[in-house]
Order: sequence, then C-alpha cells, then structure tokens
Amino acid sequence: MGCKSKAAGEAEGDFTLNMNCIVSDYINYRLKKAGFNWSTSPQCTLPDNEVLVTVRRICDEFEERVSKQFPDLCSSYAKIDVNADSVNKIYEETIGNELNWGRVVGILTFSGIMARQCMVSGQANKVDYLVDWTCNFISKKVEPWTREHNGWKGFVDFFSRPTKDTEQKTGWKLLTLGAIGVAALGAIFVQRT
Repeated sequence: MGCKSKAAGEAEGDFTLNMNCIVSDYINYRLKKAGFNWSTSPQCTLPDNEVLVTVRRICDEFEERVSKQFPDLCSSYAKIDVNADSVNKIYEETIGNELNWGRVVGILTFSGIMARQCMVSGQANKVDYLVDWTCNFISKKVEPWTREHNGWKGFVDFFSRPTKDTEQKTGWKLLTLGAIGVAALGAIFVQRT
C-alpha cells in the first residue's frame, strides 16, 4: 500500500499517482492536522507532489466553506457508523447525477472528516477500511470521469485557475448543493442509530 507514482521518473510523474496514494495522503494529512497519528498509514515519498498539495489545499478550503455554511454537517458525520454501506451512500449522494471536480473534492473531504471521527471515537482500525472503501468507490464511479477530464492534471489545472472563473464557481456551487444532500443523508443515518 505504498504511495508512489505509477510512472516514476517520467515528466508527468506528478499526475500519475495511484488512487490509494491520493486518498491515503489526504487522510494522513487530515489526521495529522487534527493531532492524530495514523499508525498504519502508508509512507508517502512524494510530499511535494503537485496533485497531493492541491488536494490538501482544496479539501481544506471546502471543509472550511462547508463548516461555515452547514455547521451541523460535521457533527452529523460524528454520529454515523462508519461502514462500507454508509460510506458508499454518502459518496453516491455527494456525486449526485453529475460529476465535476468539486464533487471529487467532496468525496475526499468527507473521507477525511470520517477518518477523524474514527480516531475520535476510538475506532482507528476503521481508517484502513475507509481508505479501501474510498479508493474502491472512486475507482469504480469517478476514475472513468477523471480520465475524460485530463486525469489528475485536469484536477490541478482546474483548481489553479483564477477564482473569477465561472466554471470553478459553478463547481463550488454544485458541490455545496451536494453537501446539502449529504447533510440530509447524515441526518437519516443519525435517526437510524
């Protein structure tokens, strides 16, 4: 479960990371930021990789936006039993009917929120499962779309555009709408437990 480029040494190596590397790096980053040590985290040897740095930055921005607009969303996630079924339902709701880069950010951000909650609730062993569930979901439901949109280079390019870019604003707007749906889904899970 190492974190390395698929095509090490090639000029486009920054953009050829495997999904496990991207998800593991973000979750490890998010847990460290919250003061937790993920003892079984894969070792990443690409700390300055452009994709990984962009994922961390954009997910931080998204989590900040969501926590300001939907302060109860994170506390709703705190009450969700983290298992394959609940994670897949949350991710399905996040992507909705139309994928875009903002929704990919939503999946990654929510994986970090749920990983933190696993640590807080004394279920650190679930973090490894969460990485697997997230990677499997993205591989099946998201990667075909990302390939059509220039892969992770497309991700970096999209979020490197000036914020005045209409497409980027639309991406954040659609992601925010998806977050509303995820908040509703979170409330459903809370009521069931």
